[in-house]
Amino acid sequence: LASLDLKKITSADTTLYDIAGGWAEHKVIAHETLTRIALKYYGDKRLCPYIVKYNSISRPDDLSKGMKILVPKLKPRK
Repeated sequence: LASLDLKKITSADTTLYDIAGGWAEHKVIAHETLTRIALKYYGDKRLCPYIVKYNSISRPDDLSKGMKILVPKLKPRK
């Protein structure tokens, strides 16, 4: 998979699935990225734009240790 440029993520990148509410709360550890969080919960780092959108994160490349991230449940768009 190509590296994601997190600075260019927009809500248009979240078109394959619908957000179906909350799923989990994640506490960020040191040096963790949104792609790593997406890989942990979804098994696919390309799904990190849904986490960005659900949390209204304006600077996705600037997570801080201890920050709480809500991970949304996703359902395939029909």
